Amino acid sequence: MLDFTIYNFSFSSFNSYVTETEWAHFMIRRFYKTLPKAMGKKFAKKESNVTATAQPSPSPLRTRGEDVLISVHLKPGAKFTQVTDYSQESVGISVSAPPVEGEANLLLIKFMVEILGLKKSQVSLETGHKARNKVVCASRVDEEFVETKLRAALG
Repeated sequence: MLDFTIYNFSFSSFNSYVTETEWAHFMIRRFYKTLPKAMGKKFAKKESNVTATAQPSPSPLRTRGEDVLISVHLKPGAKFTQVTDYSQESVGISVSAPPVEGEANLLLIKFMVEILGLKKSQVSLETGHKARNKVVCASRVDEEFVETKLRAALG
């Protein structure tokens, strides 16, 4: 049980009265300031002779079962609907619809159906309904097919 008695505690140049809880908070903050230094010495990484394995290059495409998830950076309100960028993080797509009441999302789905040559039921918006960064799901296709179609639409 904590006792809320008052202790005389002096900071650097003046005396003040501090309760036990204030003292505990002060000591905890002081402890956490020194913690990384102590942890760094105790848990320092040892060098190993293990070589790093080759990682696959990052891609905006991921697979989930039979589905391919496409990371899209959407640019609404453009003059033309087109694929503008294919980077490691996402596929840049500009659409001519404004970002009002989901119009840009609908046009994105229609555009992806047109590019990939799939049925409308095979393409859906997974995440990012109100954001520029979205994840589009293409069902029952393989990753290579989607990548070739997107790269063909880019250039």
